[in-house]
Amino acid sequence: GLAGGTAIAASRDAHVMARLADGTLRIWGRNDYGQSNAPSDLGAVTAMAGGYYHTVAIRSNGTVRAWGFNNAGQCAGPSDRGAVTASDAGGQSTIALRADGAVRVWGSAGSPPNGIGPLASIKAGPNHFVALGRNGTIHCWDDNSCGQCNVPPTVGSGVLIAAGWGHTLA
Repeated sequence: GLAGGTAIAASRDAHVMARLADGTLRIWGRNDYGQSNAPSDLGAVTAMAGGYYHTVAIRSNGTVRAWGFNNAGQCAGPSDRGAVTASDAGGQSTIALRADGAVRVWGSAGSPPNGIGPLASIKAGPNHFVALGRNGTIHCWDDNSCGQCNVPPTVGSGVLIAAGWGHTLA
């Protein structure tokens, strides 16, 4: 069962993940593309996230692994990911924050803006991304159809960030 040291997360497509205290990942719910089938060689995980039809996990050795629907390359990823400290799953994309504060994005998403970094945290919305710089700056990119990437100048420095369907929070 779930106890101390566990974490839970819900995906964007009706599957749920639980990381048990020993790092074991349990997934249930929607499984159209194998997004609820954790790879048998996954090992212990420190974090997990679910996008549309794909799941992402950071393994205890700092590597990121994604599986499920891979129509846009959201499960493949670049070879220069390096050691990963955070990851999130967008609609058809995956984002990872390297230990050095650099970000890598793969799948249907656009590249992050030039000159951002080093970063402290990252979040994925279904179609856009938000990143928090170590100096508190907030960066958004990709789909801006609802103005979710227009960071108002009155926001100032950020401490926490979140990304939703057509909105960003800081």
